[in-house]
Amino acid sequence: MASHEREAIPVLPGSPGTGMRFVTVYLSGYYLLLIAALVSLWYGGVLGRLPTGWVLIGLVIAVGLGAAVFFTSGKTVTRD
Repeated sequence: MASHEREAIPVLPGSPGTGMRFVTVYLSGYYLLLIAALVSLWYGGVLGRLPTGWVLIGLVIAVGLGAAVFFTSGKTVTRD
């Protein structure tokens, strides 16, 4: 191997330098949980008894809360 070549080291997702942060995993898990809750409510017949407008309002609030937590839990930047 030449002196200027580097050996490729496997990198795990979420490792430093890969660009994947814990909050990204949190947001993905949150939305997956939200989808699973909606599917289970639909399968149980609960969503069919609720007005569509209220279901959409609740969904917008849940997505907004997830996004708010995602954006506020990022790294803080301090300036000198």
